[in-house]
Amino acid sequence: MLYLGMGILALIITSIVSFIFGDWSILFKLSGFIGIIALLISALMSGALISGDRVRANWTHEDHEDGKNRQERAFKLFLFGLPNLVGAIIYISIINKVIA
Repeated sequence: MLYLGMGILALIITSIVSFIFGDWSILFKLSGFIGIIALLISALMSGALISGDRVRANWTHEDHEDGKNRQERAFKLFLFGLPNLVGAIIYISIINKVIA
């Protein structure tokens, strides 16, 4: 829950920066960048972007505790990036149409 809260806090800070500068596209750019980078790194860490043969090879050479820690870090990074990505999607679908 801590990492989801940190992601929401990053989205709130991005929203405040966008409000101060009067440019809501900053919200899309910053939160979208944070969200996409966090989710991409999370996918790389979890092994979602590699083939099944590579996953099996990694599992045979990896300690169980190390694999568990890597999966936990990937999930925490996913939780951090998710609110930022949702904020960018909300900007594209709702706020951009209202402002324009």
